[in-house]
Amino acid sequence: MNINVLNEINTAYHHLEYRQKEIYDVLFDRICEIKSSWYNVHYHKDEKGN
Repeated sequence: MNINVLNEINTAYHHLEYRQKEIYDVLFDRICEIKSSWYNVHYHKDEKGN
């Protein structure tokens, strides 16, 4: 993959992770334990197409 594209993706994810941490910290302090994760609609199929 092109290095410039990778840099753009990393920059975007950096901003998303920073904002996610800010939101997580506020909610954690006010509510309770919070779980979060990323889903980028990228997945791999096995040999059977599943």
